[in-house]
Amino acid sequence: LIFVQSLEINMDNLYILIIAGLIIAPASRLLIANGTKTLPASEISLLMIVETIMAPIWVWIFLNEIPATNTFIGGGIILVTLVLNSLYLIRINKKSYV
Repeated sequence: LIFVQSLEINMDNLYILIIAGLIIAPASRLLIANGTKTLPASEISLLMIVETIMAPIWVWIFLNEIPATNTFIGGGIILVTLVLNSLYLIRINKKSYV
C-alpha cells in the first residue's frame, strides 16, 4: 500500500480478477488434487514449478506485458533442471526393473 498511487481498479482488470479468482484458480487446484491420486508427489511438485514458469508467458500472451530477460533466463534454468531430473528418474526406474 505504501507504493500504490491509487487504489482505483478499472473494470477490465476487475473482470480478469473475477475470472481468475472464481474459475481458473479453483479449477487448477481441483485438477492438481485429482492428479495426486495417480501421479507421484515428485511429478506433482514439478507441475507446480512449470506453472510458475508459464505464468510470465501467459501474461505476455494475454496482457501484452513483456517479461524481463532475466525472467526467461531463470525459467530456462528451471526448465532444463526439470528435464534433467525427469531423465534421471526414468533412467533409475529402468535400472530397478532390470
